[in-house]
Amino acid sequence: MTPSSPLEPRALAVGIAGPLGVVALAYILWWVSDRLLYIGPFDRAAFGWAVVMPLWWLSPAVAALLWRRLPPRGHTIAAAAIATSLAAFAVVLMWTTLGREMDACPNGPRTPLGQLAVPIVLIGLLIGGGWAVSARTASSMVRGGLVWRGLGAGVGLLVAATFAVIVGAALALVLFTGCNRPT
Repeated sequence: MTPSSPLEPRALAVGIAGPLGVVALAYILWWVSDRLLYIGPFDRAAFGWAVVMPLWWLSPAVAALLWRRLPPRGHTIAAAAIATSLAAFAVVLMWTTLGREMDACPNGPRTPLGQLAVPIVLIGLLIGGGWAVSARTASSMVRGGLVWRGLGAGVGLLVAATFAVIVGAALALVLFTGCNRPT
């Protein structure tokens, strides 16, 4: 497909739905394992690292393979749509989770939820942006004929972005959240 090729709506829909489906499957498996506590020989943490995280990390590789039929601007549109969806979902999930936890504080939260809006949005942007960079890098390399290197680069970049999110979220949670101590 040449750079001036028309953007086929069906190919774009598949290019967005496929990677989002992989991410949704990872989230559903995490959600189920979090409620069941044990799945077979795995506790929920082991299941998360053995099953859920590899699915998440493979999603840019899935995108790169599905985007081969798209022109370059289709890659950008798909990456932006998915990144925006991931960032918005992460922000809503963090906001509701922290809100629920803060409501349970007997002496009130250390930091009001409204003051956590900026760190929550930044973490959401890091999640969506990290995914988009990983997928775009993988798709560029796959498009250039470096299929296995591209798939590996997409996975590797998302692994790095995941750890950046973990460090950022941990820092934000340690510094800003928690309950007030009794006086």
